Amino acid sequence: MSSHLPEPASITVGILTVSDPVASSDAKPVAADGLRLAAEKLGWKVEVLAAVAEDERQIRASLVDLCLENRVDVVLTVGGTGLGAKDITPEVTKGVLEKEVPGLAEIIRFKCGRKAPP
Repeated sequence: MSSHLPEPASITVGILTVSDPVASSDAKPVAADGLRLAAEKLGWKVEVLAAVAEDERQIRASLVDLCLENRVDVVLTVGGTGLGAKDITPEVTKGVLEKEVPGLAEIIRFKCGRKAPP
């Protein structure tokens, strides 16, 4: 049985930080650096590190650009996921998906949550 999944070494990644301070260069992309290190530890190649303000149009355009222009296999986002009015990353992301994988986000949160300090 053949698999259509790429080998880990051939997976390309784009990391998008959604944060007003990071987008304006007032803050360092600490969380994105952590994601980059984790992806590289898996053998993935991080092609793009980008940051945008917490603005629906900018988030949407950046997500589409990472997929269509940069042609990365995986887009990881960080920021804009809280409960505040400007925290819209999940909703905007869902709006640009071609195919949703139900349960995947819960698995990621579960696995990451087990490693987080109390």
